[in-house]
Amino acid sequence: MKNILFLILSAIPLLSLFSCSSDNLSQDGSIIRTGDLIPNFSVEMNDGSTVTGQSLRSGVSCIVFFNTACPDCNSTLPYIQSIYDRYSTRGVKFAIISREEGNDTVSAYWKDNGFTMPYSAQTNRAVYNLFASHTIPRIYIGNLSGRIVACFDDSPLPTDVEISSLLDQFIR
Repeated sequence: MKNILFLILSAIPLLSLFSCSSDNLSQDGSIIRTGDLIPNFSVEMNDGSTVTGQSLRSGVSCIVFFNTACPDCNSTLPYIQSIYDRYSTRGVKFAIISREEGNDTVSAYWKDNGFTMPYSAQTNRAVYNLFASHTIPRIYIGNLSGRIVACFDDSPLPTDVEISSLLDQFIR
C-alpha cells in the first residue's frame, strides 16, 4: 500500500509536464485579477497598428495570450477568431499576444488556420508577465472603465458562449 501511495505522489509533479504551464509561482499564476485596471504596455500588431494598455482602457476589450505549441491554445484560438469577427465591428478592442513566440512561427500558424485577427508576436514574456506568471491560454475581458471583469485560463477553458455573454453585457 505504501508503495502505491509513493508511486501516485511521485507521479503528480510529472503531470505538470503535460500542461501549458511553466513556473509555479502561485496557484493560478494570476497577477492581474478581476477588478484590476489593465496595466500599461505597448505592442505592435502584425497589421502595423499599436495596442497599448491605455487604448484598451478606453473601451471594452479582449486580451488573449497564447503560444501555438500549446494544445489548449490551439483549441481556443478558432473561437477567439469567431469572437473577433463578431465583436471587432461592434467596438470591442482586441490584443492577441503570443508568449515567447516569434513572428515567423505565429504568421505561419495564422496562415495555416485562416486567421485574420491581428496578433502581436512577442519573443519574450515582458508583456505576459504584467498579467500572469504561468499558464496559457489567458483571456482577459475589460470593461468601459478599463477594469478587468473576467480572467480565464486553462482550468477550465472558457467557451465561446461565456466570452460572448460577457462582451454583450458591456457593449452598448
